[in-house]
Amino acid sequence: MKRVSITEKKTGKVVATIPIQIGNLGYTPVNEEFEAAAWETAVDDGAVDPDRVSDYSFKIEDTPTPDVQPAAAK
Repeated sequence: MKRVSITEKKTGKVVATIPIQIGNLGYTPVNEEFEAAAWETAVDDGAVDPDRVSDYSFKIEDTPTPDVQPAAAK
């Protein structure tokens, strides 16, 4: 899973931080796919102006995957 932060270039303000999970076994998405998915979500949420994508920058970070603990034996 990745976390995409969208920042307004003019102000430096982070306007949205969106967790994104794309892909499956044997497929590794490229950064543009994460950016597009985050942009679409931010537009749907009203966090960005859909006509001003060039006014924003994107930062993609890995998010830690929670450890899955096996169920205790009974």
